Amino acid sequence: MYRRPEYTDISVECGTTSISLFILLCPVVFTGYNESDLILNEVSNNPQCEGTYDKSASPPYVVRFNFPLNMSDACGSVFKTTSTAGTGIFSDFSNIQTVNVSGLVRSQDPTTGTVTYNTELKYYFSCAYPLEYLINNTRLDV
Repeated sequence: MYRRPEYTDISVECGTTSISLFILLCPVVFTGYNESDLILNEVSNNPQCEGTYDKSASPPYVVRFNFPLNMSDACGSVFKTTSTAGTGIFSDFSNIQTVNVSGLVRSQDPTTGTVTYNTELKYYFSCAYPLEYLINNTRLDV
């Protein structure tokens, strides 16, 4: 399954207490990188934000990132609140607020020269949560 990377190589699980990212490893290796070359939101000095090679997954193997869902330590993820009008008979009086948690996993080029021919990898992710859930830290039933 060695091939060039695609934007579909990442899977995102938006959990109630953490966010998990799974990136297919074979395209990463094919491009000349390994799991330690993938950096989450340019945070490279926090072990909690590092990707790990998940050997428990059946092929295809993945690099796993798992980080907490809180504003004080979300591995540099961006929290953005949006508001939209409600629907139905109370649409004139209601406002729905959502928090989007987003970020980027990108490759860190291990070469030391100024010119490189390595392809830069970028994997974008985002999760949306009701604002009330994040403020009250209530359980989100799906």
